[in-house]
Amino acid sequence: MLTALFWKPVMLIRRMTISNFKKLWKEEIIAKHESPFVKAASVGLGFFFGIVPIWGFQFATALIVAHVLKLNKVIVGLTAQISVPPMIPFILYGSVKTGEWVLNEKVHLNFSHMLSLETLNNLYVYSVGACVLSVIAAVVGFVVTYLSLKIFRYKSEPTK
Repeated sequence: MLTALFWKPVMLIRRMTISNFKKLWKEEIIAKHESPFVKAASVGLGFFFGIVPIWGFQFATALIVAHVLKLNKVIVGLTAQISVPPMIPFILYGSVKTGEWVLNEKVHLNFSHMLSLETLNNLYVYSVGACVLSVIAAVVGFVVTYLSLKIFRYKSEPTK
């Protein structure tokens, strides 16, 4: 347990040099052996899990699903980080507004009565909105990435 939580991350950080970073960038991000579809699907999956409301499990779940679907785990991991603190207010606001639109309900935030039935309704509106927004972000991320790779003529090379 101590090895997984402490020693492995320490060893990973110690091995990170500029040349190793360049190698990682070339082999995992540029990854000429992967098709544009795989790269675009990796971006879409990362955006989906970065927004979907499974707090605390987003990153781990994203990597597990990427492994099962044989997608680029580094790209999925990087794009799943869309929910970093500077982006959280925008994601929360977008989720609530999307939930209002989907459910045709208005959310009235009342911070003096945090534990009420109205708060549960607001959480429901947020959750539905976050799920819908995560699907929208995944589709947009996939389409933009795929079209960008096709427009700039990214060609995958066969694996040796």
